[in-house]
Amino acid sequence: MAAVAEKLVLTADACDIAAMRVTEFCKEMKAEKRDALRYRLAAEDCLTHWLGTELAGNELTIKAGKRFRTPFFALEVDGPRHDPGAEASEEFGPYCNSVLVGLGLEPEYSYIRGRNRVLFRLARKPMNQMVVLGLVLVAALVVGFSGMLLPDNVRQTILSGIVQPLYKTFFDMLTCIAGPMIFLSVAWGIYGIGDVETLGRIGKKLMLRFLRIVFIAAICAAPLFFLLGPGLASSSGTGDQLSSISEMVLGIVPPNIVEPFASGNTLQIIFLAVAVSLALLYLDKRTGGISEAVDQANALVSFLMNAVSKLVPFAIFLVVVNMVWSGTLYTLGGMWKLLVVAIGAMFAASVVFLVSTAVRRKVSVVLLARKCLGSFAIAITTASSMAAFSSNKETCDERFGISDSLSGFGLPLAMVMHRPVLAIYYLLVAFFFAGEFAVSCDSMWLVMAVFVAGVLAIAAPPVPGGSAVVYTMLFAQLGIPAEALALALAVDVIIDFFITAFEQVCLLSTLVNVSAELGMIDMGVLRK
Repeated sequence: MAAVAEKLVLTADACDIAAMRVTEFCKEMKAEKRDALRYRLAAEDCLTHWLGTELAGNELTIKAGKRFRTPFFALEVDGPRHDPGAEASEEFGPYCNSVLVGLGLEPEYSYIRGRNRVLFRLARKPMNQMVVLGLVLVAALVVGFSGMLLPDNVRQTILSGIVQPLYKTFFDMLTCIAGPMIFLSVAWGIYGIGDVETLGRIGKKLMLRFLRIVFIAAICAAPLFFLLGPGLASSSGTGDQLSSISEMVLGIVPPNIVEPFASGNTLQIIFLAVAVSLALLYLDKRTGGISEAVDQANALVSFLMNAVSKLVPFAIFLVVVNMVWSGTLYTLGGMWKLLVVAIGAMFAASVVFLVSTAVRRKVSVVLLARKCLGSFAIAITTASSMAAFSSNKETCDERFGISDSLSGFGLPLAMVMHRPVLAIYYLLVAFFFAGEFAVSCDSMWLVMAVFVAGVLAIAAPPVPGGSAVVYTMLFAQLGIPAEALALALAVDVIIDFFITAFEQVCLLSTLVNVSAELGMIDMGVLRK
């Protein structure tokens, strides 16, 4: 669909026409009614803002169409720079706005060659991922078992000459993008807070709380190694163990800036991201141009990752065919155990969060659970934190009585940093595949797995394909073969519904506790 442009003069009547065009376009693109209303209201807010400035009376251009198969519409007006979302960015920090823009919850503002531009990307309704996975698995099994009729030498030639090189190339593409993506995600997560004052006022408390919760969750899940893992190999002596711990801690510091990306060392990449972003944050205005550069680089890498992630079904197909022909198909059949243990662990974690919050805040656990139910229901039916965002905001503001300034800043930050359920699942994935691929695991490997799972849960990019990046880094760091990646991604399609749903319950519980400690909650509303 080619983009269509309509030119008007920025007046009150033009605002009404533009809002009507947005509604018509959303209807044409078959957007959800709730999303269409949100887009229209956001467009009206932008136009109303511009109408109250010296931009009134200037040329207004309305564009609508598709770009890279993604529907969009844009509002453009000539004149001096006026960002409709500037007030929100000043209050909550640019990072929160960037997260919402990336998730499609907020429009994207830009000022290019004397023209203000607000871009809305409409969320496309994707094909049901469960259906896609089912079709891929059926096709792979049909091709795999049909191929068993071929002579052994022909089958081996196809495996070594086509199947294995193709999925190795896919893994190489992921590895190539994974390092920069993790670096940019972490760097923007800290630097995008905006300034030292915001970081110290609310950001530091929230970030430290989120970090602590994630690692405590991972540590509590560590005993499940004996249920899913291969068993601990004999450890070396005390002196050697201390040396290994020292080597792990000091090894986080890279020898140079290139080495972490060349070797794919996850911990070193994250160390660099934290160090660089904190330095830039404290230098403040002297590095003003860095914020835009980091944000743009983050958008670029996310776009590339989204493109590569569309190849995941093909990678799963190739890996399953390879498993059938090589006689290792039993690995796929045994993954039910990972699913059962993971869902049980997630449920237990959410119950702990609810009960502990109810006890500390002297509120009924049933009441608290009922108030979280709306967000849980949306998340478990959509597997989308984006879809649950508006429900989370409404719950925080109206059902919990949390201050708008805290929920406005804390929710976007929590969406990308508060990941205890995800940390638990990443750890269980490492345990399961370590057992399936006979990885030698001693006590130091277990410590490393807990640490890496926690770090990657926090650093996981909240974009399509982000899980593929994390699994790539997780397996590389823990010595798990790359063949496990496609299997992990296949299970990820199913488990993502549960991860997203239980994560909302834990997130809302944490925000209640933090807001109570900061005195930014109305306890009467919470207990009502």
